[in-house]
Amino acid sequence: MRDSDDAESSRPAPEHPHDAIVDPTRWPADLYASGRRPTNVQLRAGWSYVASMDDTTLLQPYDVAVLRNVVVAQDAGRMALLGLRHNNGFPTWRTGRRGSGPGEFQLGAILWASDTSILYSDVRLRRLTEWSDEGKLIASRELPKIGMIWGVCRLPDGNNYVMVRPHGADNFTGIARLPDNADSLLDRQPFPIKRAVHRSGLDAQMRLYQLADGSCALGASNESYLAVFHRVDSMVSVPLIEHVPPPVVEESKDSKAIRIGFAEGTLSAVRGVSSLGDMVAILYGGRTTARRRIVDLYHRAPWRYEGSFVMQGTVRSLSSRDSTLVVVSEDSTGFDRIDQFIVKLPGDQCCLQ
Repeated sequence: MRDSDDAESSRPAPEHPHDAIVDPTRWPADLYASGRRPTNVQLRAGWSYVASMDDTTLLQPYDVAVLRNVVVAQDAGRMALLGLRHNNGFPTWRTGRRGSGPGEFQLGAILWASDTSILYSDVRLRRLTEWSDEGKLIASRELPKIGMIWGVCRLPDGNNYVMVRPHGADNFTGIARLPDNADSLLDRQPFPIKRAVHRSGLDAQMRLYQLADGSCALGASNESYLAVFHRVDSMVSVPLIEHVPPPVVEESKDSKAIRIGFAEGTLSAVRGVSSLGDMVAILYGGRTTARRRIVDLYHRAPWRYEGSFVMQGTVRSLSSRDSTLVVVSEDSTGFDRIDQFIVKLPGDQCCLQ
């Protein structure tokens, strides 16, 4: 790897997956009660990468993006990006470290990926950076006048839209168009939430995702639907398999500040979205902590629920490209793991595109 010439040769090859997915016969009964059923989509295990005390190559995988020739993992423990070989998960490069200088990170996530690059948003530094599939910095853009960016989507017309939460002087919560050469937001649109929203925006947390057909999807942390659009002024809400009640935000005062948070028992909903060709995979929260291990699959057009699979541990994130699906989840050891799967349609049809 770039950080150490002999790190790759001294590290054992990643293990194969070991029972990463729960057998449907061992699902908790309440998952069936929620209306879920096992998916008919075939998931063939590929490689696994499990963090451990003895291996510091990847301390805490948090986010992941599948590119054409490499899998890029965000290491939240080291504040770095790690490139893993597509065919076996072997680490080939690492870039970045904790800091505020060029190519350094503080707090953020991978928001968008093409065949050959990723876009990383650092909400603390108010910076967008693009990285190549070889770990090289392509571009960096400071956005000090804009709120926290938690999603990027490029529509077929070439316009880039971002999902923004309040920060500093900018109290806007919603989606807007981000011009290529201006530190400003255009065509601002509020989130498609019909209920009243708390002034903090805490109960209007959404993330913007790119779907394989070129459309964008808004996934809400506390809503039971996905808002999909090809044009920002024509969103369509599609239902999810399980309903969660509206979130409740509470305020408490002390001598120095007002504390704002969710009421006890508030349930989470959408936590992640990824395209699987003409299908969409969604990480869900729902009514129990066990549901944070679920991945629900939906047909894109017409929209309908297909089925689910359940991981052994809490799912952190997932990403896919062509027939490859990569999932970050909690391992039984207490560390996090990365599992790669090859996805096939029922009836042994052609791999998902």
